[in-house]
Amino acid sequence: MLFRSPDSYRRVGGYYLTKGDQLAVRGADGRLIPSPESLPAYRRSLALLLRARSIVKVTLEWEVAHPWRGEIVPPQADADDAKTADLERAISAVELRLGDVPQAVERAEMAQRLEPAAVEGYQRLSAAYLAAGRADDAAVALVEGSLVTSDLALRQEVMDLYRSEEHTSEL
Repeated sequence: MLFRSPDSYRRVGGYYLTKGDQLAVRGADGRLIPSPESLPAYRRSLALLLRARSIVKVTLEWEVAHPWRGEIVPPQADADDAKTADLERAISAVELRLGDVPQAVERAEMAQRLEPAAVEGYQRLSAAYLAAGRADDAAVALVEGSLVTSDLALRQEVMDLYRSEEHTSEL
């Protein structure tokens, strides 16, 4: 059976995400607005990232079901969770750009649960909540992340969120 590297799919998926971002336009507030030209790149990115995610999932299931010759395989749960969380965050970012906000929120929540010490997880979760119109949940995610990780950038993002005129009335 031929297995392909999920890392290769992840890298190429990231390339297409970047390509889509370069083809998108920026709004007055600096946010990316997908353009008709950027959509094929985002769709390709999503397909590649989902393929990487399925390879990781199948590989993990296979390793559990087929231990090598009765040997005890050392647990790699942390590394596997980190790889899966990275993919879930990337998929969430693409889904946001494609307008699938509920799915993006679900993936961001999954990524944060898989790797609770990752600053990027809280940032992705906050962005997904904001896109879903849930500014209060976005603020909570950032505060929780700043407490869990002690990351000063997350604290700054909380302050920026509260200062933004767009979301002040929602908080």
